[in-house]
Amino acid sequence: MHGRAKRRPVSQTPHPCTARFRAVPARSALLQSAVARCKQEARPATRVERKAIRFPRKLAGLVLAAGMAASATATTAVPAKAVTGYIFFGTDTPGPPMCLEADPAPDFRYRVTTQPCNHQNNPAQQWTEYTDGGFTKIRNNAVGWCMDAHVPTPTLANAPVILWDCSATFSDDRWEWDGTGLGFGTLHSRAWNSNGYCLSVPGGQNLPGLWTQLKACTSTGDPATTLISLLVPTS
Repeated sequence: MHGRAKRRPVSQTPHPCTARFRAVPARSALLQSAVARCKQEARPATRVERKAIRFPRKLAGLVLAAGMAASATATTAVPAKAVTGYIFFGTDTPGPPMCLEADPAPDFRYRVTTQPCNHQNNPAQQWTEYTDGGFTKIRNNAVGWCMDAHVPTPTLANAPVILWDCSATFSDDRWEWDGTGLGFGTLHSRAWNSNGYCLSVPGGQNLPGLWTQLKACTSTGDPATTLISLLVPTS
């Protein structure tokens, strides 16, 4: 008699959250917290959520927080009914995670600074991205103004990143996200139609209250310019 054929071991499907963030560096506390949040939800992410978490580069015609299709018609303002969440920007500097926040400043009404992450309870760390006239703008949910590289002349190096009225028509408040996957990427200023300068944390330091500024974009992985951007659903 022939022996029974051995049953092949059944491969276990890894938890979707673990598989999704398998390549995340252990030092990234923001991504580790994202994994924990994902596991708490105990369900795989939908296609729309995965696209929002990756925060893809081609953003024309959509509101990222609402997960709208890329072919959506651009509007001059984000319809309130379309907003289903907010995005936050965290730094990739070593140490406790810092988030980009709109803070009052002595020289401008508001500057974009680094502060300990508390985006769940702090609207100043919550942002909404939308398109206006074919260009990407990033509006702060607390202030209602947009992220702006203050560049009165074409000299972009070390220009301060502030907040300004979103209705302005100059190029200082135009941005482009260059994502590298898993939420990581760099935020390019399109002021003066440039694309070689990124929002950066001075010296790549991990300190609260640092005023962000523009710096020449360098290789991937520069802690001064690398950010992580994730969508946090609110409904």
